[in-house]
Amino acid sequence: MRYTVLISDNIDDRAITMLKGKSELDVVYNGKLSREDTLAAVPDAHAMIIRSGTKANAELLDAAENLKVIVRAG
Repeated sequence: MRYTVLISDNIDDRAITMLKGKSELDVVYNGKLSREDTLAAVPDAHAMIIRSGTKANAELLDAAENLKVIVRAG
């Protein structure tokens, strides 16, 4: 099975390279996402990596149909 990892805030390039090197992961990362772009992308995500720029509130969780885990980097 493949898993989609959404990264909504800027994180270190080494972390992106490591995640993209895992064949079972589809990494969605385009730098810091706006709130609207995050809400549009999160329904397909199985995991999400955030920093302080993304608020994991009820609005986000309601949109996250497939989300299993949220990790806060930094």
